[in-house]
Amino acid sequence: MAKATLLNRIFWVAGAAGALSVCYLLCGHIFYELHGNKQWPLAMFIFGLAVILIAAFPDAKKVMICTATGYVVSFIAGIVFNSEYDFIVDGVLQDRRSTAWQIWTASFLGLIFAGIVWEIVSNRVKRKREGLYGNP
Repeated sequence: MAKATLLNRIFWVAGAAGALSVCYLLCGHIFYELHGNKQWPLAMFIFGLAVILIAAFPDAKKVMICTATGYVVSFIAGIVFNSEYDFIVDGVLQDRRSTAWQIWTASFLGLIFAGIVWEIVSNRVKRKREGLYGNP
């Protein structure tokens, strides 16, 4: 691998990880009052970092972009579409629960998957274009 290519990958990983870190600080700490959960934002952040690091090997920039932006977009979707319900056992109210973390998780995974699909389609179109017009 050429030095410029390696530096480009490092730049992309650092940028995506930095953007994800800013999103984690916003969603996990600054907007803590909206969700009241410390563990789940951290778990989502660690998962996002793992996805970004794995995406660095095949140089999947679109996956990195969708992961970093997906974290905050999914958080917003979780807050906006949240519904709360009472958890009742034997007719006694035990707790009030929220669906925000489920919406956040599902939409985050969906956006990461969308980035993977975007990457695959983009690569196929690029290979087809190179095959039609020669290798530029």
